[in-house]
Amino acid sequence: MNDTAQNRKDIEQQLRSAGWMIQNPENPDLHQSLGVAVRNFPLARDYGAIDYLLHLEGKAAGLIEVVPENTPLSGVPVLAEKYSRGLPFTLRLFIRPLPFLYQGNGTDVCFTNAFDPEPKPRPLHGFHRPETLKTWLEDGMVGETPRDMAAEYFPEHRRRGRTFHERLLINLPPLDTDGLSAEQIRMITNLEKSFKENRPRALVDLPAGEARTVAAIRFVDRLMRFADARRVLFLVNSADIAQRLQHTIQNHMTLNSRSAVEALTEKAPSPGVRCCITTLPHLHSLLAPAATPGTGLEEAVPPAIPYHPGLPIETFDIVLLDTCDASLNPFFRPALTYFDAYLIGLTEKPDPAAIDFFDGNLVMEDSGKQHPDGLDVI
Repeated sequence: MNDTAQNRKDIEQQLRSAGWMIQNPENPDLHQSLGVAVRNFPLARDYGAIDYLLHLEGKAAGLIEVVPENTPLSGVPVLAEKYSRGLPFTLRLFIRPLPFLYQGNGTDVCFTNAFDPEPKPRPLHGFHRPETLKTWLEDGMVGETPRDMAAEYFPEHRRRGRTFHERLLINLPPLDTDGLSAEQIRMITNLEKSFKENRPRALVDLPAGEARTVAAIRFVDRLMRFADARRVLFLVNSADIAQRLQHTIQNHMTLNSRSAVEALTEKAPSPGVRCCITTLPHLHSLLAPAATPGTGLEEAVPPAIPYHPGLPIETFDIVLLDTCDASLNPFFRPALTYFDAYLIGLTEKPDPAAIDFFDGNLVMEDSGKQHPDGLDVI
């Protein structure tokens, strides 16, 4: 099997794991499933073909471009204009150009949501489920609403926003600083600035304690209330810390009920749950139960994490790693980056490895410390 054939085989396995049906372009049944991916879909005129055309409820909504193995996906743009011009006029679709653009090389996946204000590719562990893309499509396709028109004249009315990132940009009101210290205000403000800049990872250097935890919870609460963040995962070091965190969340977050917080299991979170809590080793055991760390963990090769149908990559919008200096072991990093989510690390000992892992984005540091030259500190 040549590289291209193997790449396609791997991509199709990733698609099936996420709930997509795969069909050939000759007489496909586009209503066989909610999500159908058609191989080698022919374009009009001399535009060639789309490697995989993604259909939702029988209408085209996205595509996958296959690139050679070992090709870095971050530097390879999806030729959206080519595919837009080449789509047959007889093709049933939701919007032109197609909003959901993927690239895959058989191992890595890169995704661009064209509904974002400034579309930016981001790496993924696999493909999103058809149900998720359907929800995002509904968000992106809705025209101007009375809510949007009211927001133009009355700022207290939030605009709808087509994507989570767009809602981050237009919906966050000024921070209510009542009861917050100067450090907490700076932490929340700088995290919001980093998120608005669409930076996927952020590192906070502050001493551990309730003040840092409360600031993190207030930040997440604002994203849920005003940007419609669906769900957040808190990763802590022990069951005792998890229990205390759950109590703090219930005291400081605007939740509908106590059932809105639960421990993470191998099944999807219960309906209505907005916050899940677990440890990073337990998350790793849920995603890769066969890869159990033993002695010599520091030298272990990070295991490959298979796609988990009970915990798909879009389960969380935000993953928050508490005391990451104790948890950020290379062995667990594949589990930490499994979800398609913004990643926040909290630490009081930002070593070079942690700073590098968070893309040098140290959004704030303890005011009593001096940071190394060259760090990107807001």
